[in-house]
Amino acid sequence: MGMTIDELKQQLFKLSFALDSQSAGKDYVALRDTHYRNQKWLHDHDLQEEYYQYFITKI
Repeated sequence: MGMTIDELKQQLFKLSFALDSQSAGKDYVALRDTHYRNQKWLHDHDLQEEYYQYFITKI
């Protein structure tokens, strides 16, 4: 059986958080560009607010 939508979101948020965590302390252009593209994708798909709620629980 496949993952539920909520399980998929949690996995997406875990990956996004890992990207945020890595890009925040690094000044690698490609990593920062990926971070911004990811944030735009989350925003464009109405997931940014849910992601930030997840993000707050992790910091």
